[in-house]
Amino acid sequence: QEQMAMNMLTEQLMMQMQAQGGRMDGAMRDQIGKLASDQERMAENLKRALQNNPDAQKQGNAIKQIIDEAEAVARQMRQNQFNPDLMKRQENILSRLLDAQKSINKRDTSERRQAEQASGLPVSPGLSGIDYESLRRATLLEEGFKSYPREYQQLIMEYLKLLQQGAGQ
Repeated sequence: QEQMAMNMLTEQLMMQMQAQGGRMDGAMRDQIGKLASDQERMAENLKRALQNNPDAQKQGNAIKQIIDEAEAVARQMRQNQFNPDLMKRQENILSRLLDAQKSINKRDTSERRQAEQASGLPVSPGLSGIDYESLRRATLLEEGFKSYPREYQQLIMEYLKLLQQGAGQ
């Protein structure tokens, strides 16, 4: 979230600078200095996380690259090299942060939750009597279903199809 806020502020300052013919006034320089400090602080926080957080350590190389990029962006800001390349680098940092977070969350979930195959459990007689085709049609007509993104709708339909195939066995 911090990186996203920094990216938005950078974009606003870039537009303001373009509106002023590419010149920076004192207030803009102050804002850029604050942005550079925030970017450095974020790099320091990531370094601490890398030292203290086992989940972050599992993403060591990715986080080290983010730290290097954040430090480079801060240097670029301090040298008043405020250009579109800077915005691209910040977007790259945000993208890498999101990827690392996603990977950590995915790994955390996969370690905690392990599927086990059912064995020797009696099949409930009520499940075999379900008409999955009418369930599928009812789902398609349901208002809530229509509000889901297409990907979710496809997953639900696939799930119902698998249920129907499983019931037929």
